[in-house]
Amino acid sequence: MVRLRFVGCCSRKVGEGILLAREAVHTMEQESDFDKKAALYDKIFIAYNDVSRTVSKQRSEITAAAEKETLSQIAEQHLQELDLISQYIKHSRLRQTIARNLLLVQKHVEANSKPDDLVRLYENLRQNCQEILDLDGILSDPKSRDMTQAEIRKFEASRCFWLAKSYKSQHRWSESILLFKRAEMLLNDAYAESESVGDPKKSDLAEMVKESISLRAMAHAQGVLENLKLDKSFKEGMQLTETGRKRTVVSGDERFESVLRVRPRA
Repeated sequence: MVRLRFVGCCSRKVGEGILLAREAVHTMEQESDFDKKAALYDKIFIAYNDVSRTVSKQRSEITAAAEKETLSQIAEQHLQELDLISQYIKHSRLRQTIARNLLLVQKHVEANSKPDDLVRLYENLRQNCQEILDLDGILSDPKSRDMTQAEIRKFEASRCFWLAKSYKSQHRWSESILLFKRAEMLLNDAYAESESVGDPKKSDLAEMVKESISLRAMAHAQGVLENLKLDKSFKEGMQLTETGRKRTVVSGDERFESVLRVRPRA
């Protein structure tokens, strides 16, 4: 995790912005109503964006001054501290983005939304985690790195699971069966990795494995049943075709016999 230490050159505006964001995070964590939590997330992101702009402005001012004269030791220290704050803000903002997306996942699941909506959300979550890994300094913190990598595995597995449900909802049985199998493999791998980093929510992955196995069996049974219906319809169609042919032949023979019975004119 990116940690922020006290910095002597940090401006008052930057400090106030960070405190405002932290207070909003604390308030949001105590809230249970979805709409109120969503509004607080907006407040959090506004605070972080304001701080980010302030930091960028201060950094630009120092960089511009450096083009005219050599930076003093204090200015160099200020620049390093601003870079540290910038990384902290990016990390915090991404973490809150992940928390908000997980809140949306929960709402979509409770509302029984389309599987495609969940697929998109889990893809966003995977991208959020990858952006965290791309931050400077994150790889030097083994614990934070391992936890983020475990989250990526979990979100990839969850995305595959919901993609399989999407194909199942479209009655594409073969594709859904293959995707459920892959999801089970990814979920088991994600469970093992989550267990190694002490993720308290790893039990959710085990439940998803059970559900995936059940849904895969249902997809297989529905696919077999659909094939049987198609096979039955095909045979019935063939029988009707053969009957029609016989009737055509009989009526043709009758017409031929009637022609033979016609007496020739004298």
